[in-house]
Amino acid sequence: MKSAIYQIKDINLKDTNQDSPLDKWYYKMIQKSVEELTIVDVSHMLRQEIFLDIAIPCAWEKIIDNPLCGEMYDGQMIELLTRVFISNPSLKEKCYYIKFVNSLNKFNRTHKWDNEYEKIEYEKILFEFKALFQ
Repeated sequence: MKSAIYQIKDINLKDTNQDSPLDKWYYKMIQKSVEELTIVDVSHMLRQEIFLDIAIPCAWEKIIDNPLCGEMYDGQMIELLTRVFISNPSLKEKCYYIKFVNSLNKFNRTHKWDNEYEKIEYEKILFEFKALFQ
């Protein structure tokens, strides 16, 4: 069985608050293994900038698998990564970016947009993200 995040990070579950909805999510999230983290979990981790050593590789994996992935809208995971990389530029890794671009190229050859507005909004998110790696 894979180790839970609280074990990896040496967190005592008894000392963890469960007062707010965010606390409750955190308590549940740290009991999961890295492989069990959902898009929602990774999104929250990036927003809160917690356990970035775990969250960032998970986010890369998710956007390489599905360049549109996001908790609430297409491209949200890319947008969250952009925010993290702007405030933590040393965490960018070109090797992940290259894998993402390859996946994105394949995606662009096959994806049909429902409407032009969605495509334009997604391209705005991508433009800012790509600029970080130029």
